Amino acid sequence: MAIIWSILKALKLNKRACSLDLLLPNVKKKSITDSTKLANQIRVCAKLENQMTVYHHRSADHVAKYVLNKWRNGVWLNNYISTDVTLAHSPADFPSPDSDFQDFTKKTRVSLEFKPFTETKRGMMTGIGQAIAYLRKANASYLVSPSVIDGFDMEGFLKTTFETFIKGKIPVGLIVYDGEDLSNIRLSCDIELSSTTQVRQIELTEEPYWCWWRDAPPDLILKLGLSAQNTQTKTDRSKAVWNYFWDNYFAIPPTRTSIENVDSDVFAFDLNSKMIPFESLKKSLRKEVAANTINHQAALQILKEKGWGQGFTENNYQNYKKNFTIIMDHVNFWDENKELTPLGERFVSRNHLPLSQQRVLIDEFAQIVLVEGRHENLISDIEKVNKVLTNITGQDKYLDDIHDYLDGQGYISKNPNRITSGSRKFLQAEKQLWGHLSLIKKNGRTYFHPGKGFIFDRQRIEALVESFYKNYSDVSSFIDQSNEQLVSIN
Repeated sequence: MAIIWSILKALKLNKRACSLDLLLPNVKKKSITDSTKLANQIRVCAKLENQMTVYHHRSADHVAKYVLNKWRNGVWLNNYISTDVTLAHSPADFPSPDSDFQDFTKKTRVSLEFKPFTETKRGMMTGIGQAIAYLRKANASYLVSPSVIDGFDMEGFLKTTFETFIKGKIPVGLIVYDGEDLSNIRLSCDIELSSTTQVRQIELTEEPYWCWWRDAPPDLILKLGLSAQNTQTKTDRSKAVWNYFWDNYFAIPPTRTSIENVDSDVFAFDLNSKMIPFESLKKSLRKEVAANTINHQAALQILKEKGWGQGFTENNYQNYKKNFTIIMDHVNFWDENKELTPLGERFVSRNHLPLSQQRVLIDEFAQIVLVEGRHENLISDIEKVNKVLTNITGQDKYLDDIHDYLDGQGYISKNPNRITSGSRKFLQAEKQLWGHLSLIKKNGRTYFHPGKGFIFDRQRIEALVESFYKNYSDVSSFIDQSNEQLVSIN
């Protein structure tokens, strides 16, 4: 990685210069050979920059889990953090930290902002502001900084700044590491409460650090994005956007007036067949009509009440909304007002194509799920579990072992006071999604391999992660665009 960074510095390219459109005009008066050479340098720059952004993504995850391990082992504790702290899902809407933690014992939420070893001094000033801004949604936060930047003692500078102006005044701490290999991670300035500080009550959730997914194929995600684009109202947008999707793409009028199956305008994962709304409900209604238990008109009324109608407490209209839209929140495709984020806009613009050109939609969605949805982090954690387990014989026991390991590490956010039904369905939806996206290898009709557990297509995963940073890094919630780091070329 040091070699990569040296090359980038040698090219003397920053985010404003690292663009073919900006650089090539400067060499129009030079030879074609010079232009070609410079263009090749820029392409090398883009490839190396992708590697740097992948480094940021994985390094932030490594540091977050290192710090979490310290806390759970009784080190670096304070008024906001106990040994019960866990990883939590980070809010997708602005401002979005690199990692979030929850502590149900302390009833607190803590955010973390990670800066890579390639950061600039100006970027660290931005980092202080980010860490403070996270306090709008968290009780406390930490800034993670390299100890030295371009020979400058950044740790000394930040530590003095924190101890003079921040410690005891606002709940922001400083964590420091050495070099690109993240060695010697240490607490440089901890959070200290003032005598008048009161801990705010912030709502905690049991959402995992990775994105939830429930039955929504990529074309449905695309159609939800289009619905958000086409909804002009600014009031009650959650209902308005869902109704646009419901009326125009999914529960289209013909399916509401028939108990026969009617295709929606949303393609399934195979991009050939269409999703069929109310399929199981209609099947049961047809049986009742055939048995003369109810007449056709009564069946249509039940279809309205249990299926497509609004204003009913519990029906498909409500359940589909909950299941289908949650991933839009979790991968930062829209904000709390259901307005598309730059990432959501990019996904829609790249994939709103004729069906004949939509084959890339699966891969595009997989890129988002792996990086923005942090499934690549989850897959890496499962691969670590595989290395420590000595007896992988049955899938149910294997899933229990994965759950227990992740839970023991603090990677599963849960309220210890709530009674749960166990982990029988743990990773059920995730397995289904990974299968649809060809991220996990099958063993006949199952994904479980006796003696090995789950086996992932690591080559495909790496290629998709790299593609994400090529296609989406400049609009990702994980990459700070305000500093002087390089950004990818589109």
